[in-house]
Amino acid sequence: GRTVYRTQIGGDGKVHTAVEDCLKFEPMGNYLYSLKEYKGQTWLYRCSILGTYEKRLFEDPVEDFWAYGGDLLLLDAEGRYRWYDTISGDGLEQALPVGARDIALDREGILYLLDEEGGPALYRRQYTGQTERLLDGPVAGFSAGPGGIVGLLLEGENGCAAAVCRADGGLVELPGRRFDAESVLDVSSTQLLVTGPDGVSWHTPIAQADWAELF
Repeated sequence: GRTVYRTQIGGDGKVHTAVEDCLKFEPMGNYLYSLKEYKGQTWLYRCSILGTYEKRLFEDPVEDFWAYGGDLLLLDAEGRYRWYDTISGDGLEQALPVGARDIALDREGILYLLDEEGGPALYRRQYTGQTERLLDGPVAGFSAGPGGIVGLLLEGENGCAAAVCRADGGLVELPGRRFDAESVLDVSSTQLLVTGPDGVSWHTPIAQADWAELF
């Protein structure tokens, strides 16, 4: 159950093994990054998108990692985070706040939630900086992708409103529907998708709310 398979979209439907026996994987560019266990420790590996030319990255073990757009965030065994640019080779240790969770990356930096008195708040820290910026809150959850950052704004007993991130950082509601706080978000270059605990998925263009049931 820890093997990564690939199949060509629009191809013959054949399934091929890409990465064997990994704890986690993420595609980025023309590569697959994976976390594997070896002699009681976990290490970060990289191979081609086809699964060939696999090699181990870094001399020290990696407990967890996140990948996006050429940037890696690494968590070591001591609980320290480090950003690494796979293109330039630049790196910087990042002292994320205690309690940072639901970590994700986007084009500008590291995103995470912090539990605060009014509810979870969404923050961003630039890759090359050491200070965080509040984007919005309280939020039940968020997702980052080609279309930017999307979130679920907590609105008390009225459920959650799906929202997209403005250029200045705040989340703007896409009206027309309310969602359960346990819903899962995803975002493409043009569409926001929300799947509720009941398994029903809804989508709308990011530019203007026009909700429709997907399945």
